[in-house]
Amino acid sequence: MPMKGNKGLSTVMGSLFLIVLVLVAWTFLFRYALFYVHVAQGNPDISLSSTVVQLNGGVYMIEVNVKNGDLPFTLSEIVVNGQPYTGSVYDNFPVLSNGNQATTLPMPLTLRPSQEVTLYYFTTTFTGSATHPIVSIVGKYGSSVIQIQSSAEVLYG
Repeated sequence: MPMKGNKGLSTVMGSLFLIVLVLVAWTFLFRYALFYVHVAQGNPDISLSSTVVQLNGGVYMIEVNVKNGDLPFTLSEIVVNGQPYTGSVYDNFPVLSNGNQATTLPMPLTLRPSQEVTLYYFTTTFTGSATHPIVSIVGKYGSSVIQIQSSAEVLYG
């Protein structure tokens, strides 16, 4: 006589496993779909803050703090008052108190997901309002080219 109890238990366990598998897959797909809609609507999760420091001799230091979202972000240019900048940037001050040199980073610059970076560059050409500068970053977020804009804080050195 065959034993049907074991076969019934394996059927129930198999069914429960499939249900759990479907729920986990649905959860990941739902999260991916919400993320896709979020990006497609043009609302990338990137924050931008900036500071313009007027130094002696007509030199300006532009500081840009970028916190990335869930996708890799490739920063291609920084725009201050309509002037694009695509050259190299520093990741900290050019000469630190301990004597180490700052790292020079060429653009385009790729930021990892959830990475926060503070970038600096120096310029002598500064047109537009020095009291209320507008700083923008332009780059590629996922498959979309985006521009994020911020009003900069102004400091006098």
